[in-house]
Amino acid sequence: MCLETTELTPADVDALWDEFVPMFAATDRDDWSQLPALVERVRGRWSGPQIDRFERLLGRYALLGMARCERLFVAGGLRAILGRRPAPLDVETHLHLNL
Repeated sequence: MCLETTELTPADVDALWDEFVPMFAATDRDDWSQLPALVERVRGRWSGPQIDRFERLLGRYALLGMARCERLFVAGGLRAILGRRPAPLDVETHLHLNL
C-alpha cells in the first residue's frame, strides 16, 4: 500500500488496521445517535492529516478490491445480466460492486 508514496507509511497502515478500523467495528452501526460522539472521538484521537491518510489508504484498498472483483462481475456477460445463467458474483449493479 505504501510502496509508491512517501506520504503513506507502514505506521499509517498499522494504525489504520489496529486502531482506526476496530474503533468503528466496536460501534453499533444501527444506532445513528452515536455518530456525533464517534466523530468527536476520531477527531480527538487523530489529526486531520492523519485522518486524510487513513482515507487515502482505504481508497487504495477499495480500488484493489474492485480490481480483483470486477473481472468476475463482467465475466457473466449479457446472459448473466438477462438472467439466463447464474452470475459469477451475486451483485446487482456495478455501483453495488463498488460499495
